Amino acid sequence: MELRNLITFLKVVETGSFSKAAESLRYSQSTVTVQIQQLEEELHVRLFDRCSKKAVLTEKGHTLEEYAKEMIALSQKASCIGHNQDTFSGTLCIASMDCISSTILPKIIALFHKKYPDVNIVVKNIFSPASAENELLSNDADIALIFDRQTDSNRRFQRTILQKDALVFVASPAYLATKKENTLAGAPDKTSYILSSYLQDYDSLIKDDALKGKTISVDNPMAAMELAMNGCGITLLPHFFVKKALNCNYLQVLDNTENEIPMWIQVIQLKEKFVTPQTEVFYKLINQYFCQ
Repeated sequence: MELRNLITFLKVVETGSFSKAAESLRYSQSTVTVQIQQLEEELHVRLFDRCSKKAVLTEKGHTLEEYAKEMIALSQKASCIGHNQDTFSGTLCIASMDCISSTILPKIIALFHKKYPDVNIVVKNIFSPASAENELLSNDADIALIFDRQTDSNRRFQRTILQKDALVFVASPAYLATKKENTLAGAPDKTSYILSSYLQDYDSLIKDDALKGKTISVDNPMAAMELAMNGCGITLLPHFFVKKALNCNYLQVLDNTENEIPMWIQVIQLKEKFVTPQTEVFYKLINQYFCQ
């Protein structure tokens, strides 16, 4: 049984389509079809239901899926036997929410690169924990760093809590000086909200009809912070992300601390994915950094 056929089989399962699997693997669709047929002939079973438009697994197909994952993981593990952990190379792909990518992650990468300069590093900026899970599921990332509530939404993932933090409402001292009070409710008719990737969290906090105002929507927290520092309004951002601006008095946290949202910096991995040596070392560095 050839591993490449098993890899193709799992890609069909993942994408739900022979054509999408072919595109992802850079094969022709006929090559994918032949490889699946070879597996079916070798095992004497039907792996996919041909009556459906999508590639739907049969009962035997589900059984092979579990075995295929184990076999590929063992193969990858065996290929690392001769690797020297002090000199290994390869690629490490990290999916990271942008609030972490621009603050914490560069420091960890610098430590990693100094020790393992032969490893290629790819960082993918993402905007939500769901995006991180998608990157891991599609095998486009080895590990992910997120800022999220403490939850186990999917048992396929291993989540490690690194540090507790919070989302906080902030604005420039000059902007807050124009309000009646240093709270969300102060001068509501003149309040401007700068909405970033944490838009859904505004919905859970700004419920009162009195809390109305104009909005500015941006794609990333760095832009939101810059707008807030320039007196454009109130925004909601991770405390660790705005910590330097708070210390320099460029921003100020609003007084109603009950509106803070408890959140945690976390690292997540796909349990079924083989952990490469570079991923394992990077994971250890992350934990060491937060234990300092």
